Amino acid sequence: MVLSTAVEKLAYTYAIGAEEALKAIRNYPNVNWLVYEEMVLNPEKTMTDLQGKLELPFSFDSSTLKRPSSTVTANSAVQSGNSQLEKWKQHLNEEDWKSIQRVLAAFDLDQLYLNPQTFNHKMVR
Repeated sequence: MVLSTAVEKLAYTYAIGAEEALKAIRNYPNVNWLVYEEMVLNPEKTMTDLQGKLELPFSFDSSTLKRPSSTVTANSAVQSGNSQLEKWKQHLNEEDWKSIQRVLAAFDLDQLYLNPQTFNHKMVR
């Protein structure tokens, strides 16, 4: 695979790490699959699901999500209310997206980002 742009090189670097993490998950079937984006977008549901899988007593207080920690900067998404996951996408054009998908496809990771709910991590080489 020839990587000719900075976006392709970043996608490749990410894919190597993601592929290794998914291989580890495949080798340990009792490991729970937690998607960061789901944690950010649906924290209460994600934590409740995780609590059930771990079979541990856990009380989730969603009001704690409304309070920023002391490390949050004034212009962060937590303070502004902007999407915590979308800002970086504004810096990519259509060609960048195609390049990213091509790199992820080489690692069989493209389906993860098209539909994380149905992605079969056991398929990763």
